Amino acid sequence: MIADLAYAPKMVVAPRGSRSTPLDDRRGSVRRLRPTLTTFLLGLAVLLGFRVFLYVERHADLADLAGGERLELWMRGTQLDAIVIAALCIPLLLVSILAPVRWLRGVERFGSVWAAIVLLGLVAAETSGIYFFRYYDFRFNYLVLEHGTDAEVAGTVVRAYPIGTILGVVVAITAVAFFVWRKAAGLPVRDERASPRWPALIALPLLAFCLRGTTDHRALGPAYATFSDNRVANEITGNGILNVAHEWAQRSKGRYVGLAETIDVLPEADAIANARAYFAGHGTFVEGADNPLARVVGDPARQGPKNVMVVVLESYTARLVGHLGGHPALTPNLDQLATESLVLDHCYATGERTIQGLEAVLSSFPPLPGVGVVRRPEARDGFDTLATVMKQRGYATRFLYGGQGIFDHMSAFFLANGYDEFIEEEDFDDTTFHGEWGYCDEDVLNRADREMRALHAANTPFLVTVLTVSLHSPWEYPKGVIEPLPTSIEVPDGFEYEELNTFRYVDEAIGRFMARAKQAPYYEDTVFAFVGDHGVHLRGRDLVPADEYRVAALIHAPKHVPPRRIGGVTSQLDVAPTLLSIVGGTWKTTFFGRDLLAREPDELGTALLVYGKKRFAFIDGPRMTVLARAKRTAFSQTPGSSKWSPSALLQEHERDAVVATSLLQTAEWLLEKDRYRALSEAETEQLLRH
Repeated sequence: MIADLAYAPKMVVAPRGSRSTPLDDRRGSVRRLRPTLTTFLLGLAVLLGFRVFLYVERHADLADLAGGERLELWMRGTQLDAIVIAALCIPLLLVSILAPVRWLRGVERFGSVWAAIVLLGLVAAETSGIYFFRYYDFRFNYLVLEHGTDAEVAGTVVRAYPIGTILGVVVAITAVAFFVWRKAAGLPVRDERASPRWPALIALPLLAFCLRGTTDHRALGPAYATFSDNRVANEITGNGILNVAHEWAQRSKGRYVGLAETIDVLPEADAIANARAYFAGHGTFVEGADNPLARVVGDPARQGPKNVMVVVLESYTARLVGHLGGHPALTPNLDQLATESLVLDHCYATGERTIQGLEAVLSSFPPLPGVGVVRRPEARDGFDTLATVMKQRGYATRFLYGGQGIFDHMSAFFLANGYDEFIEEEDFDDTTFHGEWGYCDEDVLNRADREMRALHAANTPFLVTVLTVSLHSPWEYPKGVIEPLPTSIEVPDGFEYEELNTFRYVDEAIGRFMARAKQAPYYEDTVFAFVGDHGVHLRGRDLVPADEYRVAALIHAPKHVPPRRIGGVTSQLDVAPTLLSIVGGTWKTTFFGRDLLAREPDELGTALLVYGKKRFAFIDGPRMTVLARAKRTAFSQTPGSSKWSPSALLQEHERDAVVATSLLQTAEWLLEKDRYRALSEAETEQLLRH
């Protein structure tokens, strides 16, 4: 009997004179559920508050939204927020359900700690997400995983943003939110009858439903935020935490976001057949090769320059390049070089990150969703590049970068794919200036000049590639090299004053290098290519801000290529095939670009773009088609203008969509099947004989 009493439920003795009421019973029945419910509702309120902030801050970009779209923004946004909060609340709910009565006090402590962590995490993520949005015009995305731990990025963030203010705001908002939580959550009653499990058990499937977001067979994901032709509205609808979690989940499974998750795809055989048709007339297909796009290109009678130098210019947008109509014009040296060069007036970058520019310029490989191929394991050995092709002719290959080669896995990728040496930060001597991202561009170009003189003296043909680094926030460059611009200069929207000075410095570094190169013994036997890696400040409401993708691009070999301008559309993908054509002879290639020297005079040209690693666009002359799942959006360009305007979806746009989809699908297939590889001389000869 005594033993039975020892294990009897402990009763809460009501004060004398008090009476239990139906309201007290109803309150007691949700005591186990209250911490979870409060955390869920307060979490939603926090995310809603930050979405309201973004909505107000960017109201000018949302002016064209219809009333129905505005309502959909909030509804979809709340659904995506509920997915995040549900995932964070499930552990708390499970503990509340499973805990026996005698542990309820401990459950209350756990709930307090868990709620504090959740609220702090949400507020910190959303507060920093505002600054991320202001800089990139995106919610948090894959960049957090790709560069969140990079020392260069961390140093730039610390110097560029008011960390103390951000931390103060985070602590203040979290403190207020937690105070509200303590008031609303209440304490559990240590009485089984006054704190039953059934309300929490009912809440569990409801929370699971919030986690899926739908009754459909496929749970909601980040793509659900895309509902409007206004890109800013889609971004505000989205949830940055969910974006990062989804990307992390994909990578943890050893896979990346596939094309089928971003656009409507074709049957595999049809896609490959369409891609081959796109390249018909651009070389001779090597039938039977593992890569169905493998071709022999070039002119065996052509004898061009022996050496190649490719300079990939960090963030070198056309918006500030004088000979491309940029304003203010900050490139007097590049403008002068353009008068002696083959100039690509409308060269479009394939993406908005450096590694996308590298894969396009050096591998002539189109952009895919998710991580660039430079970082993908499928491309870590034997992936076709300009270097793998030229090494077959005995070329020495060098890659120079003023920063650390570990950044974006660059050194590992290029050393495994054709480059003999990767000269990085630790390998430099005789330098003049070191910034947050590495040695300045003048130091790197000086070292490149030394390398090329030595290779020429050894009578060794060479491919030398340089990736510049100076044009990076926090905008550092050696003093005394340029005269700073007047502080009264009109700074274009999105740019900073010191950014313009750094842009001007890069141009000066190019001018000084070319002045030395023209006096060097290797000059007349070398073709030089200068290409921007991506545009900057890709902002605005457009689904794809294509006019911001224009980059500086020219090829300099006046002894071999008469100076002229190509006015049609060109792509970074076209640079490598054109360089091979200029060098002369025949080449075995799998490249996705086309030789610009073989272009017909009336050919308008094409370009493939990706924005945010999930939205693709295909430009064909004055037409642009934006691809998405179950939807295509058409744009057109007014003659004489770089701006794109919405237009009716014509048959030509549908045809362009098929071409773009086929090229992208074929590229994805080649990557996954490990077939984007250079053909050896023996392989090619054997296949051509058959």
